[in-house]
Amino acid sequence: MKVADRSAIVAFLCFDRGAINDFQQTSPLRFTSVTSSDISYWNSHLKLKCRPEDFRVEELTTVTPSRGAFAFYRLTKQSIGTVEVISQIVEQWKIPRWRISYGGLKDKHAITVQYLTIQDGPRTSLQQSQFDLEFLGHVDRAFTTADLDGNRFELVLRDMTDDEVDAAVVAAGEVKRSGLANYYDDQRFGSLCDSGEWVAKAWCLGDWERALWLALADPHPFDRAAEKQQKEILREHWGRWGECKQALDKSHRRSVVTFLADKEAAGKPIDFRGAFCCLSIDLRGLYLSAWQSAVWNRMLDRLLR
Repeated sequence: MKVADRSAIVAFLCFDRGAINDFQQTSPLRFTSVTSSDISYWNSHLKLKCRPEDFRVEELTTVTPSRGAFAFYRLTKQSIGTVEVISQIVEQWKIPRWRISYGGLKDKHAITVQYLTIQDGPRTSLQQSQFDLEFLGHVDRAFTTADLDGNRFELVLRDMTDDEVDAAVVAAGEVKRSGLANYYDDQRFGSLCDSGEWVAKAWCLGDWERALWLALADPHPFDRAAEKQQKEILREHWGRWGECKQALDKSHRRSVVTFLADKEAAGKPIDFRGAFCCLSIDLRGLYLSAWQSAVWNRMLDRLLR
């Protein structure tokens, strides 16, 4: 831990006592922080992630450039998600999405460093307003989660009293000695909608129609007006795919419905599995990560109890 001043401290390597939560089985988004004397500094005055630079994440890997068919890059980004960056890379360099591989998703509201490969990718860097993609060389295979040794975190905690700073320094020493049970926080669960059902759970159970409905039509409390309207159309016309296609605006959602409408028009069985696979690979990855994180939280909760 580095003490920057008495009102803002910088914590390294997963110092986050507030991550000790009671994971509620009835609602995976309802986290209640433990309150006890050893974490009494954690109060309503403390501020986290006031600015993007207050939270930094860096992937750790031993992969180094050598030779091969995969261009190797370091991605540094700020205030933008990994999926959005990948979309911009695809658009800027006019390359198929399947040629890009990375180890993990990184927070949007942060400054993050991660690595990715592009099969037969350009030997050049790419700078945009919210990210810098630096070409490092070549490797002989795609970069994946298996290439990650971990993540380094840096977190700024602001508006702490002197007593709270002192308590945090002591607590950081305890974490270094004993470790910390680390729950995923609610930023992992933004894809969970009003139904409270996980897209990836229905997917893994082979309930393809339900998985597709949850992905396309389930209302979300933060949906904008246009999104609400499109989802209402889907719910109203679900199962009548030709009508649904005509009512929807042009979008990725409409492309998926078109797949179903074409099956319907040809008198073929409705292929919900094929329709689900029409969803972007990055979106499916988000759904899977959300459910995995919820399962991890529940397993950790049971272990600690």
